[in-house]
Amino acid sequence: MWAHYADSHKGICIKYRFDNFVTKVGCTDKNVVAYFYDIEYYDGDVEKIKKDDRTISFKKAFFYKGKQWEYENELRFLYYDVNGKGDYATIDVPDSIEAIYFGLKCSEKDEKAIRKIMKDKNVQFYKMQMDEKHFGQLKAVKI
Repeated sequence: MWAHYADSHKGICIKYRFDNFVTKVGCTDKNVVAYFYDIEYYDGDVEKIKKDDRTISFKKAFFYKGKQWEYENELRFLYYDVNGKGDYATIDVPDSIEAIYFGLKCSEKDEKAIRKIMKDKNVQFYKMQMDEKHFGQLKAVKI
């Protein structure tokens, strides 16, 4: 997914460690919609996820994706302020970063800055490299 989400291998990937309670977060503020769910993957037949000819459920609209994206194993956080205040939401999950993976083209400057920020945390660091044994595949090398 490096080409999709990490600026063509220049970015990073963060591996999180979440307790079960985090994936059940919902917001009780009536002016805010906030959910954190696992994405459900469907086989691509849109008719199967429709409730009827005109509507689709909230969960299916925001937390369903085509089966071809299943390899992403995605969790999605949705936050919407109905009053449009522009606020943002956070989930207090200390020490939730387990590892950071630096892309093939991640600059030394960015890598150094991130390692400095995370120096006092219990985080593993990996650098992505081309896998010489498997054409077109990457491997994560611990650094």
